[in-house]
Amino acid sequence: MEKFGLERISALNREVQDIGGQSLQIGSVRVQGDDEVTELAKSINTLLNSIQVMLRSIEEDQQVICESEARYRLLFNVAMDPMLLVALDLDDKPGIILDANEAVLSMLDISRDALIGLRLSKVFSIDEDGIRLDNHFILGHFLPSRSDPIPVEVSMHSFLLNNRPSAIWIARDISERVRIEEERQVSVEQLSHNIEQFAILGDNIRNPLQTIRGYLSLFEERTEYVEIIEDQIEQIDARIKKLDEGWLESENVINFLRRNRK
Repeated sequence: MEKFGLERISALNREVQDIGGQSLQIGSVRVQGDDEVTELAKSINTLLNSIQVMLRSIEEDQQVICESEARYRLLFNVAMDPMLLVALDLDDKPGIILDANEAVLSMLDISRDALIGLRLSKVFSIDEDGIRLDNHFILGHFLPSRSDPIPVEVSMHSFLLNNRPSAIWIARDISERVRIEEERQVSVEQLSHNIEQFAILGDNIRNPLQTIRGYLSLFEERTEYVEIIEDQIEQIDARIKKLDEGWLESENVINFLRRNRK
């Protein structure tokens, strides 16, 4: 009887070992009789069933993770705007580049293998006073190796990636906006210069008129001519005053444009 029990325990052990070598498809051990070995077999089957449920849950979770990663990779790479995944240093500043989409690679003219692992500061410079809106909005320049820096506007969103502080950077090329602003600034400065020249011109005209008016006092006996000349001087002076008023209004406009140039 004792020998029979040992044989059953040995057989049960072999079944358990065979099950341990299987993949996610876990079976069960045979339950025979009504003794302590039978109860042990039932307990083993209960444990195996729990393991099977757990493994199925893990498999489903892994499938969900794989699908999420696939969707992330698809959205990440087809995005038109340059996107970077960056690890954050202890001071919450951007550190090592973890991932980059095709738009970034194209803008920087660099391969993925060459970019991943670099510090962000190697390919991006933050403008002076370029961080705004609680550090979530950044102005700076991407630094391609073989072309001029590219001005960009970046939105940064922080999160934990595998318990590691990280951030997703979404950049937008603002080269056209910068070009328009530079042209606008040049136009404002040119307009300011032109208006100043008008003011100088008005003074240059007014000064000779004052001289002419002074000489008119020498011709008091020819009052009819004096009156005609005086009238012309008054008309010219009135036009100069209008130029002065226009200059003041234009100066106010220029000052407004300068204050609101950004």
